[in-house]
This record gives sequence, C-alpha cells and structure tokens, in this order.
Amino acid sequence: MNWHLLIGIAAAVVHLYAIVPYVKDILRKDGVRPNVVSFALWTLLQLVAIGIMVTSSDGFSWALFVLVASTFGTSFVVVLCLRGYGDDKFGLTEKLCLAIALVAIGLYVVTKDAVLAIGFNIVADLVAAWPTIAKTFRDPRSEAWFPWFLVSLAAALGTLSSEIRDVENLAFPIYLVLVNGLIASLAFAGRGKRPSPVP
Repeated sequence: MNWHLLIGIAAAVVHLYAIVPYVKDILRKDGVRPNVVSFALWTLLQLVAIGIMVTSSDGFSWALFVLVASTFGTSFVVVLCLRGYGDDKFGLTEKLCLAIALVAIGLYVVTKDAVLAIGFNIVADLVAAWPTIAKTFRDPRSEAWFPWFLVSLAAALGTLSSEIRDVENLAFPIYLVLVNGLIASLAFAGRGKRPSPVP
C-alpha cells in the first residue's frame, strides 16, 4: 500500500480526533466561545484551498485529506455556534478577513493563478487567527494546548503525505503546521501562569 495514502489517512484521523476535546470545552458551561464568523471564514478559506488543490495541474495530493478533515471540524464548530454556543461578533478583523477571502476567491476564478490564490488564502487565515494568537499570548489558559497541538501534528502529517511537491499542494498545510503550532506553544508555555488582571 502507498505510504503517502497511509500518512494522509492518519493526518485526517488525528485532525478529526483533535476536534473532540475542543467541542467538549465548548459545551462546558464556562467553556470557550468560538467566534462564529471566524470559524465560518476558516471553513470558507479551507474550501478554497481544497478547490485549488483538486484543480491543480499537477494532480491529486493526499495532503487534501487533512484539509477535508479540518473543514469538517470548523463546520461542526460553526453549527455549534449557530445553536447558541458561540460568539457572533462581526468586528473589523472579521470584515477584513472576509474581504481578503473574497479577493482570494476572485483572483483564482479570474486568473486561475493557484499560487496567488493560496497566498491570499494564507494571509486571510492568518488575519483570522490573529485574535486567537493575541488572546492566547495574554492569557495562555484561555486555550487548551492539546487540540491545537493535534491540529498542527495532523497538518504536518498531511504535508508529509503529499506526493506532489509544489506550492499549490504544500503551502497551506505547512502554514497550518506553523500557525496551530504557535497557538499550542503559547498555551502550553503559559499553563501555570495566571491571566493578567484586567485594569
């Protein structure tokens, strides 16, 4: 059996497992309250990345499995948010992310330049992730490190599973390793710290 396929399947399984502790935390009375707009936007951006990978001129990549699993996870969180477990804030960050995501989609449709579209996709995702990164830096206990670590591990496995070594197939999974690893590291490093008092 193809070892790339096995690693791709393992990446998807790890990513799907990562959502379990996060959902448990959402369902707790005093648990996290994910932003519905951010998670909906992450779902949209991942769908764009999947579309780019599927239509890549170099063919199909097993790294696609991790993005499909990630999209399932973010979609599931969106459903929970819409059922009253989330925060429906639509501030400047969310508006900026939406605008950048729409530009990424538009560029891909008009130019068919997958590299440019993936670049905009990563910028939009990073802008969407910034509030979580800043919050975790200020109050590391506000995020559980383990789900973020699992998502980063799944993205690393997804990257390793790819038989196609090009920007369209590797850029987004590598980005996911870095951004989720950063959040996991911030949460892990500050586990024993108390949050800063609000002035």
